[in-house]
Amino acid sequence: MEQQILAIVDEEREFSRRLCKYVKEKRYPFQAVYFTEVENLMRYEALDRITVVLISKRLCQESGLDLVYKGKILIMSDVEEEGEIYKYQPAENLIKTVMSCFSSDVRVLKEKPERVKYIGMFTPVHRSLQTSFAVTMGQLLAKKRRTLYINLESFSGFSVKLHKTYNIDMSDILYMLNNKSGGLYFKIQTVMEKIGNMDYLPPMFSLMDLHQVEESDWFNLFEYIEENMDYEYVILDLGECMRGLLNILNYCDHVFTLVKDDYVAMAKIKQYEDVLHRMNYEDLEKRTKKLKVPVFKNVPINFEELPHCELSEYVEEIISEEFDG
Repeated sequence: MEQQILAIVDEEREFSRRLCKYVKEKRYPFQAVYFTEVENLMRYEALDRITVVLISKRLCQESGLDLVYKGKILIMSDVEEEGEIYKYQPAENLIKTVMSCFSSDVRVLKEKPERVKYIGMFTPVHRSLQTSFAVTMGQLLAKKRRTLYINLESFSGFSVKLHKTYNIDMSDILYMLNNKSGGLYFKIQTVMEKIGNMDYLPPMFSLMDLHQVEESDWFNLFEYIEENMDYEYVILDLGECMRGLLNILNYCDHVFTLVKDDYVAMAKIKQYEDVLHRMNYEDLEKRTKKLKVPVFKNVPINFEELPHCELSEYVEEIISEEFDG
C-alpha cells in the first residue's frame, strides 16, 4: 500500500513548513506536503494519493477547490468557527483532527524490529502507590524511549484526576479492533493522550465493560500494538477484576508487585502467592519483583509533577537496576 498524503495549502509558508516537519518528526505513517497556491497542488504529480487537503478558508473560497478535488477537504480558519479547523491550535490537536479523516489502515515501519517490552504492574494491596509508581516510571522511560501506558483497573479515576472527558475510551478501541474497523491506527491516534512524553489510552469508564472483555481481546490488542505501533515499552497498570490477569502478567517481560509490611498487606500478598503456586504460575512468582516502596512525605496529585518528586528518585533506581543494568 502506498503511503497516504496530507496536503497543506496555506499562504503562510513557514506555518505549513513547520506543520510538515512536525508530522515527519512524530513519524506518523503518512506524508505531509505543503503548497502556497492551489494551482501548484493541482499540478502535484501524486495528486491521486492525497487523502486529505487542509486548506486555508480564503484560498478554498477563491479557488473553488471543492468543485475540482474529489477527496476530503478540511477548511482551516484563523478564527474558531464551527465546522472549520482553528489554525493556531497546538499542532498535536490539529493533526489529530486531520487523522480522523484517514480511512485505510497502515503498518508503521519501525526503527527497531525488536518485540515490544511489556511491564506489568499488579498488587493485591490497595493504596500501595501502584498507579503513581507506574505513571512515574512511564514518564521517566518516555524521556528516551517510546512508551505507552495502559490502565486496566476497575476504577482508574483518570477523568477526575486529569480533569478530562473522554468521548472514546478503551472499550471503544477494543470494539473497533474486534470489528476490524478501517483506519484503526488513525482512530487510536486521535484519542491518544499524553502525560509528559508518555502516551496513554483513555481507560475504560465502566467496571461492567471491563468485566465483559475476554482474555483473547487483550492479547489481540497487544498483537495490534506490536505490529502497528512503534513503542519500545508498554506499561500495563492492572487490576484484579479483569479476565486473564495471570496470563497477562505471565506475558510481561517485567512484573512489579508493590508490597507493605503491615499484617493485612502481608496476608494478601501471601494469599496471592499461594494462588500463583496452586495454579502453576511458579515462574511468574519467581520473575516478579516485589518492591516495598518507602514512605514519602509528598507524592503529587498532578501526574505531570511525579517525575520531579522523591518517588521519581526511587523509580529511577529501579529503572537503572532492571532495564539499564
